[in-house]
Amino acid sequence: MKNQVLKRCNRKLLPLMIATALGVSACGGDQAGDTNGGFAGAGGSSAGALGIIGGAALLAAIVASDSDSSDGGSMTNPDGTVTNPDGTVTNPDGTVTNPDGTVTNPDGTVTNPDGTVTNPDGTVTNPDGTVTNPDGSVTNPDGTATNPDGSTTAPDGTVRQPDGTLTTPDGTVIDPGGTRTAPDGTVTLPADVDGGLLTASGRIQASLLASEAVPASFSSNSAVADLQFTAASGLASGAIDLTGINATSVDIMIGPPGSNGFVGIALEQDGNTWRIPSTLSAAQTGIVMQNLLSGNLYIAARSADYPEGELRRQILPANVSQYTSSTTGTRGGTAEGYLMLNNDTGDYAITWNTLGGPALMTNSSHVNDGVVSGATENDYAILTVRESNQERFFLYGNYNDAADPLYPDLPTRLANGQVWLDSHAASDGSRVFFGQLLP
Repeated sequence: MKNQVLKRCNRKLLPLMIATALGVSACGGDQAGDTNGGFAGAGGSSAGALGIIGGAALLAAIVASDSDSSDGGSMTNPDGTVTNPDGTVTNPDGTVTNPDGTVTNPDGTVTNPDGTVTNPDGTVTNPDGTVTNPDGSVTNPDGTATNPDGSTTAPDGTVRQPDGTLTTPDGTVIDPGGTRTAPDGTVTLPADVDGGLLTASGRIQASLLASEAVPASFSSNSAVADLQFTAASGLASGAIDLTGINATSVDIMIGPPGSNGFVGIALEQDGNTWRIPSTLSAAQTGIVMQNLLSGNLYIAARSADYPEGELRRQILPANVSQYTSSTTGTRGGTAEGYLMLNNDTGDYAITWNTLGGPALMTNSSHVNDGVVSGATENDYAILTVRESNQERFFLYGNYNDAADPLYPDLPTRLANGQVWLDSHAASDGSRVFFGQLLP
């Protein structure tokens, strides 16, 4: 306000001050000339000159004062920003850079130096799209919330504990094995017979589970499978009954626990029941029977909400071991390897998937003997698998068969950590993925 008053005063006084300065010079010269002659006139001229010089200096000071870009201590910089007395900087786009490096945006959010954004409601939006809430929970891009205790809350309010236990909004608790405890204490057991395992006769009676889906789902719906497989004749029959789930497909899949595989037999829908087709091709029954005894089959019920699987159940014989690979990508990217082994029958299945990265096009993969120690490991290949541009390979066999490439000491090699998998690039043959199979 003080500066504005001074500026108004300066504008009013400026003409008068200039005129006064010039008038004093003229009058001084004339009067001196009239009274004292040439000498006095010369003196008067000097005085006039000094008056002009003084007036010019005064004018320059006034102009400088009138054109000063500061206002109450703020200063406009050449780049258009304004530095404020409190140390903040107002930017042309309306944001304000604070002394601590944070930036206050016009909508009230604050962008922090680490890339996070503090919102007016106290939440913090992270660079990965998650939002940290004041209570410590983290809201994920899919709408779920990860809580401080490690549990996850779905958009509908269902809570999944780290061990897979679900608590629905009505208070029903579903444990990872499918046992349901209602709010009134009523307990409903899963429809598992013989522990839900594949019996010696080839039958499985089991509930499908949300905890086995990959990723685990929040579904409180249910499905019960009753299937019969006859390996000798290659026959398969049975059905899956669904309750609550609006399935888009129900299939018998090829793949190990913890990994999404591919369809072996697509089931046919009959209302809420999905049945194994009465007529199957030799290819369908062949691939299913070859993976049956190794435990490399599962049942998946998919829905629009869970396209990878809302409910799932692995078809496991009684004495099966699983080995997984600790995978390395030499050119970035990831892969996963699994071996399922029936310790009673000797049946095995190996699955090797490349999941992503710059070198997916492979021309060969190997099952190797030895301990992998680096990308240049040269232990010999027990078995080579070749398929143009493959992203997945799978093998199955029985190590008790003398004609099998892993005969006769696969269990010993596995126990000693001496089996590893790799894939080679189609472009130059170099190894792009490798990993040791470990229990």
